[in-house]
Amino acid sequence: MSDYYTVLGLERSASPDEIKKAYRKMALKYHPDRNKDPGATEKFKEIGEAYEVLSDPEKKDIYDKYGKEGLENHGHMPSGNAADIFNMFFGGSSPFSGIFGGGNPFSAMFGGGNMEEQPDNIRLRLGISIQDVYNGCTKSINLPIDIVCPKCKGSKMKPGKSIDKCKYCNGTGMFMQQRGNTIIQSTCNHCQGRGKTVNDADKCEKCHGKGIVKKDTEFKVPIKKGTKTGDHFISSEGNFIPSGKRGQILFEFVVKNDETFKVSETNNNNLEISCEVNLIDSLIGASINVKHIDGKKYTIKLSKIVNNKQKINVSGLGLPLKNNPNKYGDLIININLIMPEALTNEQKTELKKTFNYKERTQLDNKVIEI
Repeated sequence: MSDYYTVLGLERSASPDEIKKAYRKMALKYHPDRNKDPGATEKFKEIGEAYEVLSDPEKKDIYDKYGKEGLENHGHMPSGNAADIFNMFFGGSSPFSGIFGGGNPFSAMFGGGNMEEQPDNIRLRLGISIQDVYNGCTKSINLPIDIVCPKCKGSKMKPGKSIDKCKYCNGTGMFMQQRGNTIIQSTCNHCQGRGKTVNDADKCEKCHGKGIVKKDTEFKVPIKKGTKTGDHFISSEGNFIPSGKRGQILFEFVVKNDETFKVSETNNNNLEISCEVNLIDSLIGASINVKHIDGKKYTIKLSKIVNNKQKINVSGLGLPLKNNPNKYGDLIININLIMPEALTNEQKTELKKTFNYKERTQLDNKVIEI
């Protein structure tokens, strides 16, 4: 696949708005509902993948620094679901119905009287623990969701009442103004382009003329083994609108470090811990005891001399790989060397003998004792 910026026809300095505009243009051009060329479907997938990466600040930063290999190493490979990305961008409906289905083209472009109301999509960042990533689990999340009003069934009206034609736009849902040879068309701000309004006295008492009410709803969100920060789960059980159409909820995962373990910044399949090692152990060989996330206890024996800030890699004790959860990354042990606060003269003498130490002071140097 080509460079993501090239796919969307962008410079690498493109702003978020430019990325969004480029995706909209390219996705509409190559969507399979519109473009029947043999290569259009594959092109549409490439466009979705490019937008998924470049529209996400974290993924974009990794891609800009390390390319696609960096995304793979950090567990941020695109989902590859171009249809989901397209639906989230356009609110879950096909934007082609107004363009190719006949009718007034200005209505489809500017939101005229036939403009279809779209449900609000929800995007949430969900914090998950390293234990969740290691074991996999299902989270229960309670959210206030818009549902169709049970009293008026979405009509927004009291029983026996009806919705009136908007008197400001005469039911067209839009205003038109002529300035010279130019006709400017804008959405009616009184009826929001719907062409209809509800009198206050006729509004449903439960939903106050909105056609929807809030209801606390429990959602089961699956966390797969190996999930990374930036991965997401999409639920189609989002907000309703009065017509009964429903939006989506995108749960974006954020992995939280704990007091003992943290996800490596260079490769998020790896775990990192910090261990203190005293001077003697660092020289003669240390044994490091680790209680792992899986509950097992390990003793890591170091047979070689270790230095302060040295990193020790232990294969297979990291996090599960997202695309292959039976394989694991590495556990990286960061060594913090603890030096003695003081030595006796006898200890200093023994050390000098052990290491065959010789004074290096030059005879003509002035000696300063601290």
